[in-house]
This record gives sequence, structure tokens and C-alpha cells, in this order.
Amino acid sequence: MNRLYAAMALSVISLCAHALDPSEESREGAPSAHFDYLVYAVTWQPTFCMLKPTTAGCDKTKNVFYTHGIWAYFNSTAQSANRHPSSCIQSAGCGQTEAACELSNAVQEQVQADQRFSEIVTESPEYLMKHEWKKHGTCYGTSQAQYFEDFVKLRSAVNYNSDFNQFQGKSVDLDQLKSLFPVNTSFRCASHNGKQYLYEVFFLIDRQGRPYTEDQKLQIGEKCQAREIHIPVVSSFASRSE
Repeated sequence: MNRLYAAMALSVISLCAHALDPSEESREGAPSAHFDYLVYAVTWQPTFCMLKPTTAGCDKTKNVFYTHGIWAYFNSTAQSANRHPSSCIQSAGCGQTEAACELSNAVQEQVQADQRFSEIVTESPEYLMKHEWKKHGTCYGTSQAQYFEDFVKLRSAVNYNSDFNQFQGKSVDLDQLKSLFPVNTSFRCASHNGKQYLYEVFFLIDRQGRPYTEDQKLQIGEKCQAREIHIPVVSSFASRSE
């Protein structure tokens, strides 16, 4: 069991490391609750599982966007389109300590007991939750429980044109992709075997989940290029051996 958890942890760490880019400006140890807006990040699970097929849950993945996290962000500048605080101090969820704290096991169990939460995150999200809390939740300005409760409360910010469904298993160009989502979105793609795949969508919102449109330059991770963008579905990549 320990080996399984270790493998899951490495998978999450690898995913998070893959999100880094040269222009990223991460203010580690910044004061909590100091930010301009929030990013509600969702991952297109078929792409994630195509890249990391041994991750827990990828043997029975669905054609859905799973919640990755809620991230505090600063407005972009000419130097960086990816600016955010991380591992914040003076967090309400850490008892106002001068260091970023770990997620409480009790809170984690409480949150995972909520069926609404389980339905919007990937299977076995324990390590993801720990990572998201320490890096991003400490900057959010609320208790640990409230941070994860807002995964559910603010999920309504994830909205897009129903025409997106007809492109699943197919491909679109960049302009088509943008037309399927509201203006307060940014996209991350992933390159695999010479092709470009839709990986994540980032919804820019305020604390109440309303669209935030004042940052038009946000770019987290690999930018989607103006060429064919594939939107895989479970049946579109090779089945894994039993």
C-alpha cells in the first residue's frame, strides 16, 4: 500500500512540475489572501490519463473535466503571464502561523466524505489535496475545510458551450476552441507523439465565482498553438493491458 501511495504522490508531483514554465513568477511565502483574482482549474481527464495511464482511476476514467484546484493569482505583467502566491504565511487555515501548514487528516476525511466533492475530483485525490492545500489553499484566506468546500460551491463557474460535446474524440483549431468557452478562460495544451491535446482549462473568477476579465494574458503551462488541437475521449487511445 505504501508503494501505491508513493507512486500516486510521484504522479501528482510530476503533474505539478509539468505545469511550470520559464515565465512563471511564484511568490512563495507571501501573505495569505493577497491576490487579484482566482483561477478555477479543471483537467480534461482523458488527456491526463493518456499521459499518465497508471494513475489511480485511469483504468475507468470518464470523458469529463475534473477539478484540479482553486488558485490565487496576480494580474499578468509584460514580464510574466503566470504570477501567483504560493505556500503562504499567516493563513487562516494554519492558525496564522508564519509558515505554510499541512492539510489536516481530519479535514481531508471530512471533505472526502462529501459525495459532491468526490464526483468532481479524480479517484484517490489524497495527495492532490495535500499539495493543493499547502501550495494554493494557504493563500486562499479561509479555513482548510472552506477551501475544499469551495471546489464544490464554485464549480458552477465551469461552464462552456454544449457544442463542445460534439468535438470530443475529434479536433478543433484554436479559434474554434476559444469560441466554445467564455471569455474569462485560458487554456493549457499537452504535446504527445507529435500531436497537440487539450489538457486543462482555467476559469478566471472572483471570490463569488463571477467571471474575471481584467487579465487577458494569463498563460499557465504549455500554450495551445494555432494548429490542430485534439480532444481525446476514453476510447480514442489504446486500452491498457489487464
